[in-house]
Amino acid sequence: MNAVIAGNLEQAYQIWKPSQSYSFNDFVEDWGANGYYGPAKSFRIAKRPEHRTGGSGVVIKIEVSPYDPFPQDDDQVKQAKTKEVSLWVEFKDQSISFPLE
Repeated sequence: MNAVIAGNLEQAYQIWKPSQSYSFNDFVEDWGANGYYGPAKSFRIAKRPEHRTGGSGVVIKIEVSPYDPFPQDDDQVKQAKTKEVSLWVEFKDQSISFPLE
């Protein structure tokens, strides 16, 4: 997420280690300045991941904000623009994707 926040989407896409079905254009549509989660200026982990024995990865919930620094919990105006996203992190190669529902 630090690469996304810094605006380095090419580096962020490489860190993501996407499958061939998730193109760089798809990534920009999600994370770019005009993307679904953009503009992303700060983030925080919303819920610590729970590691389950035998699982191949973990779901991490993060909150993404268009404000820097991340808004305080009592700032309802800025918090209203915060988006929560779940990300799947695969243990074997640290690849990131959206979890299957």
